[in-house]
Amino acid sequence: MDSPDQSLRRYLLVRLLTPLLVVLILGALGAFVLARGIGTEVHDNWLYDSAMSLSEQIEVREGKVVLDIPKPAIEMFEWDKYDLIFEEVTSRKQGKIFGNTRFPAPPNDLVAGTPRFYDGVIDGHPVRIVAVLVDTPPGDSDVVVVQVAETKRKRESLTTRIVWLIVPLELLRELLGNLVDNAIQYGRTGGQVTVSLTTSPVTLTVDDDGPGIPSDEWELVLEPFYRLRGSAGNGCGLGLAIAQDIAARHGSSLSIQDAPQGKGVRVRIVLPERRKPAAMGG
Repeated sequence: MDSPDQSLRRYLLVRLLTPLLVVLILGALGAFVLARGIGTEVHDNWLYDSAMSLSEQIEVREGKVVLDIPKPAIEMFEWDKYDLIFEEVTSRKQGKIFGNTRFPAPPNDLVAGTPRFYDGVIDGHPVRIVAVLVDTPPGDSDVVVVQVAETKRKRESLTTRIVWLIVPLELLRELLGNLVDNAIQYGRTGGQVTVSLTTSPVTLTVDDDGPGIPSDEWELVLEPFYRLRGSAGNGCGLGLAIAQDIAARHGSSLSIQDAPQGKGVRVRIVLPERRKPAAMGG
């Protein structure tokens, strides 16, 4: 059977991990939506710029739409280290006049000067597509549409990296374990350990009602192998040092304070705020 200390540790971890994980998961979901939105906007702007680069090369000669681009320029246009790039230029009168594959039919309600973005599948690959209606010379009744697409590897990779940076669950569990162990070990026999979680910013506190830590040792107990003067027990002085290291590696701040009830110690960890990036200029 578990010892009373082990049972208390498990109880506190279970009770604390649930609300803390809820906060972090909600934050991660928000970050996922934000990252996906940023990635979509950045890459959509690139698609639009690429489509406009093609449209600027379109000419009408003797009543026919012509797009004459040197092969090296086409190879440069299509080169991408991570994604596949596709392009197509079609004319209502002439059909396909340029491109490296066949695209889905473009939306019917295109307006000149206004890009239309949509998701589709090209050659079996999920892609993001932009369609642009190109102005033709006055008196020319033809309709020319430029479409450019790319696969989504860079977008998905960006979103995944951000989410995993925000939710370091295993290290968080280790951090909580060290704080709870420390409070149980150095609190008074029959005492009380209080764990709380608040938001804005996300703040974790662990309080005990033991003998406390003199203020001149608050910084010292965060150093490896340091033990309080006159402390009992068989600890090695690593619990708070490990917690401090985990917090620092993830941009959090850990501090030692007097417990609010007038005796004992409070360990307070403030997790970093996830700020919304500044809006991109238009």
